[in-house]
Order: sequence, then C-alpha cells, then structure tokens
Amino acid sequence: MFKIFGDKESKMVTYEDAIKTIKTVTNAFIGLAMIQFLFLVVFLQNYGAILDVLVLVILSLILKKFPNMLCAVLLFLLSLGGLIVTAMNKFGMGQGGKNIYLALLLVVISMKGIKATWLIRKFKKEAKAEV
Repeated sequence: MFKIFGDKESKMVTYEDAIKTIKTVTNAFIGLAMIQFLFLVVFLQNYGAILDVLVLVILSLILKKFPNMLCAVLLFLLSLGGLIVTAMNKFGMGQGGKNIYLALLLVVISMKGIKATWLIRKFKKEAKAEV
C-alpha cells in the first residue's frame, strides 16, 4: 500500500526516504494514467483526452529520473486543475468524471511529491556544505 499519509513509517527524514517517496508518487501517477488511458480508449473511445494521460506520464517519468521541484509543482497544478474540473462536474457544471475523492487524493499525493523534492534539495545543500 502507498505510504503517503501521516503514519510513522512515511516520514521523510533522510535522502533515501525522500527518493522512496518520489518513486511512490510517480508510480501512483503512472498507475492512474494507465487506468485513465484504458478507460478513455476502451470504454469512451475518446482519443482527444489522451493528451492529459501523456502529460501525466511524461511529467511522472521526468520526476522519477530527475527529482526536481518544477515537475512536482506541474503535477500538483495538473492535479489541482483536475480537482476543480471534477468538482464542477460533480455539481452539474460539465460532463466527465465525478470521482472527487480520487481527484483529492491526487492533490495530496502531488503535495507529498513537492515536499520530497524540497527535502532532496535541502539534503543536497547540506551535503555540499559539509564537504
């Protein structure tokens, strides 16, 4: 299970913990993108919305390979936009997904990614200062 929420095992206190969190965050986003891709292609046959899936996968892979704050913030903004659109759909202002809990979960996961990238930068600066 994802160790994203506030249990004692998910606290990031070392560089390795932050890297593990980044891997968990990116795996969650890639998993969601694959589910979204299958749903869009198989059930809805909506090929125009595949761009959203492609952006999620590309940003997640970049974040996994090069953990930087920019990709984490872009994933957060994409998740926040998804939450806003999902909330609008939920309250009848549009068509599309209405799973507000999933959208909220993605926002929380992306916030953990931002925190992990911030800690990675902090740990790198501390390591340079010690040398």
